[in-house]
Amino acid sequence: MELAADDRWPGWVELSQDVVFRHLTPEQRRQYVTEALKAGRDAAVRYASGPRAGAMAGNGTDDDALAMTQSLATTLGARVQVANTAPQAAGITIRADYDPSRRTITLYRPAIAQAAQHLDRLLPGQWTEAKLMAVHLAHELFHHLEAVHEGPVSHRLPPVVTFRLGRLFTVRSRARRCREIGAHGFARQLLDLPLFPNVLDWLVLAAEGRCSVRDVERLLLQARAAWEGGPDSA
Repeated sequence: MELAADDRWPGWVELSQDVVFRHLTPEQRRQYVTEALKAGRDAAVRYASGPRAGAMAGNGTDDDALAMTQSLATTLGARVQVANTAPQAAGITIRADYDPSRRTITLYRPAIAQAAQHLDRLLPGQWTEAKLMAVHLAHELFHHLEAVHEGPVSHRLPPVVTFRLGRLFTVRSRARRCREIGAHGFARQLLDLPLFPNVLDWLVLAAEGRCSVRDVERLLLQARAAWEGGPDSA
């Protein structure tokens, strides 16, 4: 999927799901996506080096990439556990999460295995369970870095005025979706992925019949048009 090769388009779509999106100018939207992507990529470069980087960047097997990502997580002070459950929240199956109070990343194997099966129908042989485990682990590892080492990406960007009552009262909010953009950028850079990770989520939905691959392509086309100054429909 050619459009998915540019991180800016899926990054824009991710930001469009934030409650502050409509309060941002087009230039601010581009700035927030760009800065969040940079935060994720830069963190991946800083924390992965030497033999570990080679294994994670496609020079080893998917199992190697998973093992090296687990090793990196341990080095950075995160505990990793694998659960044989598939919890749901608001009707969405959770594949991984991070508990900052325990500094623990949990990977939900059944949900990840099911996603790998769905992707294999659309992209045969490209996404093994081990590879998807590594992707989700890397994503949550970035949130660990935010919690312990780096600070939230959303706090590196200016807060957005979302409500104003004359001169007396102003509400400012952070673009929390920038944290997800940063985590996706981190995972893609760390593991040298061919697609921005949130595109994988959409392809899983397509495999489940909840949308089509054409819908995903259309979404990315709209994001590109909006980024480049066309109709802001993404």
